[in-house]
Amino acid sequence: MVRPEAVEAVAALAATLPDAPLRVEGHTDNVPIHTAQFGANWELSAARSSAIARLLLERGTMHPSNVAAAGYAEFHPLASNATEEGRRANRRVDVIVLRSRGPSR
Repeated sequence: MVRPEAVEAVAALAATLPDAPLRVEGHTDNVPIHTAQFGANWELSAARSSAIARLLLERGTMHPSNVAAAGYAEFHPLASNATEEGRRANRRVDVIVLRSRGPSR
């Protein structure tokens, strides 16, 4: 599901991330989706975050217990959904490095 042109950028990001807690957040625009694969924007946003989280784990050195994926659908927009440019900005994945929990493994 990750675009081929994005794989190397995600791999480069994975190489720089610390082995610390992080959350991968998937987002969509506000255009409803109803396909065989995704019944709603919630599912699409969760699939986006899961695909990036998996790629980060495959290409990085972080421990899987430090990685979480979340889907936020259209409810955390960066831009207005009134234009195609705004909708494009809202279709995204954010990688958030969280505060360290301290040693637990």
